[in-house]
Amino acid sequence: MIKKYTAIFLLCCSVFLSSCAQSKYLDTLPCTTITDTLTEEILGTDMYAEYSEKDVSLIFGNTELFDSCSIIYSVSSDDIGEVGIFHAKDSDTSKKLLEKVEEYIEDTRDERNSFVRNYMPEELDKLNYADSRRFGNYVVYTILSADESEEIFCTVKELLCE
Repeated sequence: MIKKYTAIFLLCCSVFLSSCAQSKYLDTLPCTTITDTLTEEILGTDMYAEYSEKDVSLIFGNTELFDSCSIIYSVSSDDIGEVGIFHAKDSDTSKKLLEKVEEYIEDTRDERNSFVRNYMPEELDKLNYADSRRFGNYVVYTILSADESEEIFCTVKELLCE
C-alpha cells in the first residue's frame, strides 16, 4: 500500500518537474528557509538540528564556493539522516560546488560504511542512496532513504521553480 502511494507521489513529482524543466530557478531564497520547510513538511521539526558555521567549515573546508548554506542532521543517535542546501554566487561556481558535495558524499560513504554496516545496518540504505543535485545556483544533497530523498528533491524544486 505504501509503495503504491510512493509511486503515485513520484509520478506527480515527475509531472511537476517536467513542467518546470524550462523554468528558471529562484536565486534569492535563503538556504535556512528551505531546510525549515523541509523539516516542517517532511522530516519533522524536532528530529533535525542545523550544523553551526564552524562545523560546516570543518566538514567542507573551502567555504569560498558558497555564499550561504544550511546543513541539517538527525538528532537521533540511531539515524544518519542529513540534508544540505548550498547557494553559490553563479552557475560555474555551483557546478564546482556540486563536485565538492559529491566528493563529500563519497568520503562519507567510505568513512561510515563499516560502522553503519556493523552497528546500524538498517541505516545502510541511506548511505547507498545518498545523492546530490543542482537547481540553478543551489546545490542540495541528501543522506536519506530513496523515498525521502526524492521527496526532498521534489520539494526543493517546487520551492525554487519560478
